[in-house]
Amino acid sequence: GMCFAEGGQSSTGSILRWLRGLFEGDADLKGGDGLSYAELDALAARVPVGCEGLVALETFQGSRTPTTDPLARGALLGLSLRHTKGHIWRAMMEGVCLGTKAAVRGLHSAGHAADRITIAGGATKSPLWLQMHADATGLEVVVNACSEAPLLGAACLAAVGAGHFSSVDDAVAAMVRPAKRIRPDPARAAEYDKLFGIYEQVLPTAGEVLHQLAAS
Repeated sequence: GMCFAEGGQSSTGSILRWLRGLFEGDADLKGGDGLSYAELDALAARVPVGCEGLVALETFQGSRTPTTDPLARGALLGLSLRHTKGHIWRAMMEGVCLGTKAAVRGLHSAGHAADRITIAGGATKSPLWLQMHADATGLEVVVNACSEAPLLGAACLAAVGAGHFSSVDDAVAAMVRPAKRIRPDPARAAEYDKLFGIYEQVLPTAGEVLHQLAAS
């Protein structure tokens, strides 16, 4: 048999989709077309790590790993009048990456160490977010030639079932092909380590208030 350790985040790409929707609503009011994901990434790329004093908590739909808390909620702390769309967009991206770091650390503390992260789905379309994941976690990020993980996994299992491969391991070795590797930047990784020290204080500190808000 095959077994694996699982950790997860309840909200990742859905947060950016939600935020872009808010920005599009603002554009509608002004008669504009709204900004694309690439354009928002370009704004965020001009903002330094830490967003000049802005940090986001990505637990919009509760927390899964390393702390299971269905009543956890999202937060955006440190807002000032100097913060722009680029700052807020980057803060949300960073919040997801720091949540990934927390999940990786949680699995590591349980005896499941990782030396790289394979990212799939919509996040693979954002070079900025891929690099941010590598920098925040301090781990190499891998993107496969087929970035749709559920589709590829189903194809591997179907290939085994159809007799093309004798085992799942053989199917994976033949069908899962890394296409891109992103390595962490040491300087930015050090900055994210400092930011993580702030991030990991947010939920324990604000948890009771967030619970009250979730129950209202």
